[in-house]
Parts: sequence; structure tokens; C-alpha cells
Amino acid sequence: MAVDTRHGGSLEQAQESFPIAGMTCASCVSRIERNLKKLDGVTDASVNLTTEKATVRYAPSAVDLEDFRRAVESAGYRIAAERPATQRVAFGITGMTCASCANRIGRALRALPGVASAEVNPATEKATVEYDPARVGLPDFRRAVEGAGYGLTEAEVQAEGTTGPMDMGIAGRRELATLRAKTIFALAAGALILLGSLPMWSGFPCGAGSPGCPAGSRTPTCSGRSRRRSSSGPAGSSTGAPGPRRSTAQPT
Repeated sequence: MAVDTRHGGSLEQAQESFPIAGMTCASCVSRIERNLKKLDGVTDASVNLTTEKATVRYAPSAVDLEDFRRAVESAGYRIAAERPATQRVAFGITGMTCASCANRIGRALRALPGVASAEVNPATEKATVEYDPARVGLPDFRRAVEGAGYGLTEAEVQAEGTTGPMDMGIAGRRELATLRAKTIFALAAGALILLGSLPMWSGFPCGAGSPGCPAGSRTPTCSGRSRRRSSSGPAGSSTGAPGPRRSTAQPT
């Protein structure tokens, strides 16, 4: 909320800006402006839909903020509380093993007075906190993390200040690079496991020169197939009928 006090002739003039909640269109703006301008002591009132703020020039001896509040509420809207200027910081977390760890740390950080938001990423092992620097700081974050049973890595602190679009872009690129490296490693490991299991899935008879089988090796699949071939006998005798009997009589 901004206040500017000036002397205009014999009457003291002030200008005040405050946020308005609930506006959706130009009709909302007109309704609020009309209600504010009706107040005694208000010389001008303008409402900006884009910034969702109202600016009023008035005589402090005749009208005050409570009158503005009642005028806005009678129009069906309300004066919103302005959020304090916040800062954003990212730091490393040690000791996490699962998503439950991240949730536990996030709850501990969000419980601190002055913390607007806290997100913990178990994949990158980092926490990002938006906070009011007038009420809380890095030592409080450290105590909260250690109280939850984990550690805070000082070397991973990115910035103790307001993070602009460029800073967030750098942080996002770093996180993306880490995730990409972990994904490539997982894909490579999966490919090696798949190649190692091909001899069991291929269905080819194993032996010297067989695809996917080292020389002299035999898998259970191949051994079973070999046994079936040997038990079936020569081609054409798969019905089990006995062959011609050789005569055993001695010549006289």
C-alpha cells in the first residue's frame, strides 16, 4: 500500500494505492470507481484492471482507508492484503532416499513463519524456498532440515536474493541437465540388461557359432530341444513302430 501526502492550497491532499480482489472485467472497474468517488473528501479515484489496484486522491482529514474499504465492499469486492516482497533460495539436501523424505522436509520448511512456499525435489536433491527475508533466513532453513533428520549443503546455495527470470532459467537448465544425465544412464543400463538376456529369449539352438551363444555353451532351452531330437529317433520313425528285425539264425 502506497501513500503520498501533499499540500494542495489550504487543504492537505494524499494519494493512496491498494490492491482490489475479485475484479474480472471493465464493469467491475467502473463500479468500484463510482463508489470511491462518491465518498466525501475523495477528489479522484482510478482502478486498473491489469494490475488489480486502485489509486485514490483524497483529503485525509475527511476520509481514510476504512471508508475506502467499505466503499469497495459495498460494490461487491474487497481490498486485498499486499504480499510482502519475497526472496527465493535453492540449496542442496543430503540424506533423502524417497518421496516421503521430500514431503517431510517440505512440511518442516513450510511450517516456518515467513515461508511462502517450499518445494523439495528428490531427483535433484534440492529444495527451493520462497520466503520473507525480514522474518526468516538460511539459518532457520538449516535448523528445520536438520530437525527433520536430514542435512543442508551450504555449497549448493544458489542465491540469497530475489530470483529474476534469468536466474530461474539458469537453475532450470542445471536441473534439466542433471535429469538428462540420469535418464541416459538408466537407458544405457537397461540396454545392457536386455542384450544380456537375449540368449534366453532367442529360441535358437545353442552351440558353436549360434547367434547370441558362446562356443560350447548350452542353455536349458537348447538342451531340452536336443533331448527331444535324440528321443525321436531318425527321420520317419517318429511313430514308434519297430524297424526290421535282423535274423540271428546260424547257417548250417
